[in-house]
Amino acid sequence: MKDAVQLFASQFSPPGLKSGGAVAVSSLVGASDAFVALSLAGQENVVLAITPGIPDSERLSDDLNLLASRGKAANVRILEYPPRLDGDKSAIGARIKTLAALRAWSERPYSCVVVAPFAAISTPIREGPVPSLHLGTG
Repeated sequence: MKDAVQLFASQFSPPGLKSGGAVAVSSLVGASDAFVALSLAGQENVVLAITPGIPDSERLSDDLNLLASRGKAANVRILEYPPRLDGDKSAIGARIKTLAALRAWSERPYSCVVVAPFAAISTPIREGPVPSLHLGTG
């Protein structure tokens, strides 16, 4: 039996999608959004999967990680870009990790899906260098 992602990709080809192109897909149900994202990631592509809210983003990330851990989609990295929440240090860390991974992608491309709720991408990212962080004891 064919790998599920490969089978889905063979049936799904958005019109007008070219190398470096963009496509918007909406109104998908169940885990079909994860199949679409993985099939679009293809070889050395970055897919930005925008969800309406945080619960949808978490579900999509879980589906992607489950599907990517099996079969031919195992080489696709799943990155999460959560919204900035007051006092949530883990969200800040995840945002920095995703931005660093995307910066590295430009030097050495790999297949990747970035999952972000709309609130995360609607928050501007400050330009310029990130200020240094000083840690100490006491």
